Amino acid sequence: MTTKSIEPVINLPLTLSIVFFSILLGFGFLSLWKTSRLGETQSASETIQNLATTIAIAFGGIWAYYSFDIQEQAERANTALLSEQAKLQELKKDIENTEASTISMDFKVVNYASPHKDYMDETKGLIIEINIENKGKSKLVYNLDRKPMVVYEVEAAGRFLKRIDARYPNVYDEISSDEKTQSTYMKRVVSLKSSKKTLSYFATVKPKTLYYVVFSTELDPSDYEKDDFKDICSDESCNWFVSRYIYID
Repeated sequence: MTTKSIEPVINLPLTLSIVFFSILLGFGFLSLWKTSRLGETQSASETIQNLATTIAIAFGGIWAYYSFDIQEQAERANTALLSEQAKLQELKKDIENTEASTISMDFKVVNYASPHKDYMDETKGLIIEINIENKGKSKLVYNLDRKPMVVYEVEAAGRFLKRIDARYPNVYDEISSDEKTQSTYMKRVVSLKSSKKTLSYFATVKPKTLYYVVFSTELDPSDYEKDDFKDICSDESCNWFVSRYIYID
């Protein structure tokens, strides 16, 4: 077991005041002693005047100490207040940007018979809408280039699930009118502060089938300064996630 030495705490203004007051008192008593030893006469008024001067100087020293000490305490209190205000601002910024967005999923099933021969058994269409609301004080930029939307066709047995198929619909910027030209899809979504946005997806599906729909994407750090990204998302991974089971009648 180790012990740590305790350093003495010295209050310099108090120490100097005590020394100063002691010197004055010593000087006063020494003067009285010398006067009595030398047989000098001193009027009562002179004695009172010297004593009053000594007391006044002593009280002046004590008052100077307390004034200095109060000023020092005020400076320490002001420094502590500024530090707490800075912490409060950081906390406020974190609160404004933490959980600053909400995400939800809506869906609608429509009758849609695919004309493509490979999808003749898919006579239903699934419209999926991802609703995003940014309630924070900063814009949010999320990546859509990594196939965030997945529609799993699944079979269930008790608590176990088996994936039969998976498809990855996109949000399109432009849809091509012929097979030779590819459609273009959104690669990222920018949600401005205090705004709402809806991403709409579509996929053909089979009747009498269970589907598990997942939307998951991360905040894109390349669109932010390092400090701004840390303020918005304090975790290593900051993502939107929403999922839903949908049974097609």
